[in-house]
Amino acid sequence: MRLFLVQHGNALPKDVDPERGLSESGKQDVANVAAFLARGSVQVER
Repeated sequence: MRLFLVQHGNALPKDVDPERGLSESGKQDVANVAAFLARGSVQVER
């Protein structure tokens, strides 16, 4: 079994969103990491 530790993407500031969803750049960062891992035949699960 291989284990990859990945930091989550950037979240919105607390004063903008108390639930702190991902910012647009955070969503793009996550997509970039997933694409990079997929090129190495790593399947990303949610």
